[in-house]
Amino acid sequence: FNELFHALANDIYRLAYGMLGHREDAEDATQEAFIRIYLSAKKYNGRGSAMRWIWRVCRNVIIDFMRQRQQEVLLPPNEIAIAMDEAEWGAFNSEPTWIVREALHRLKPADKEVLVMHYCVGKSVTDIAQCLGISESGAKMRLLRARERFRALVQQIQNKTGGMDEEP
Repeated sequence: FNELFHALANDIYRLAYGMLGHREDAEDATQEAFIRIYLSAKKYNGRGSAMRWIWRVCRNVIIDFMRQRQQEVLLPPNEIAIAMDEAEWGAFNSEPTWIVREALHRLKPADKEVLVMHYCVGKSVTDIAQCLGISESGAKMRLLRARERFRALVQQIQNKTGGMDEEP
């Protein structure tokens, strides 16, 4: 279990932080996820991927935290900027931070989840597919559509505000 913790703690924390938007909540969710994994490990029946089961437990913990706090999930724009490669982030890097933050705020949780998993946690499309229990082509499509919706939201906000540097 100790090896599992050290291997996954950072990834689970980054997912929690990206979805919850607060360091303390992410720390609490990460701790709770490992407690649940430890306590329910005997219930894992060995069928299917153990990693998929672990990520499902983590996702459920994060969803529980979101419900408990009745908060909007928010992926901090500086985190996504750090995680994205320069070419991909370049189109948004010149945008005022508040526009990026607002676009991320408006995304549906499922879209934020795949963006966080890919850009902040560093999961490949194959890993995302495994974690979400979907096909690789399904994961690729979810990521593509999440990016498209994110870009559309940035454009929509720019059009409404005239691309102002300051938040209205």
